Formats: sequence, C-alpha cells, structure tokens
Amino acid sequence: MEHWIVVTLTVCLFSIPGCSDRQIYAAIQKNRRLPFENRSQPQYEVCIKDRDVPYEDYKKAQDKSVEQQ
Repeated sequence: MEHWIVVTLTVCLFSIPGCSDRQIYAAIQKNRRLPFENRSQPQYEVCIKDRDVPYEDYKKAQDKSVEQQ
C-alpha cells in the first residue's frame, strides 16, 4: 500500500509544470495592470508606462544588483 502512495506522489510531483522566470514575471506584470484596465486607452497607457518594463531590462537590472552584492 505504501508503495502506491510513493508512486502516486512521485508522479504528481513530476507532472507539475515548472514556471520559468519569464512566465512568473509576465504573471506579475499582468496583475500590476489589472487596476488600470477599466480606464480609457490613453489613461491606461499613461498609468502603465512606468510600470511596464520589458523582461530583458528587468533581468539585466536584477543581474547587476546580484553582482553588486
């Protein structure tokens, strides 16, 4: 009986898809935009302009920060 529990848990563990840094960053960015979605397009663009940083720029800043520590 315990054997089947271990096998089931192992299969479940390996079947959970991993998230890449890029996917996590995209999800965070999407959540940051939610409060502004009800605004008109020009207002929306102004509101997210400073918050919408491309992943590559974010990654460079993060790597630089790690190097400085």
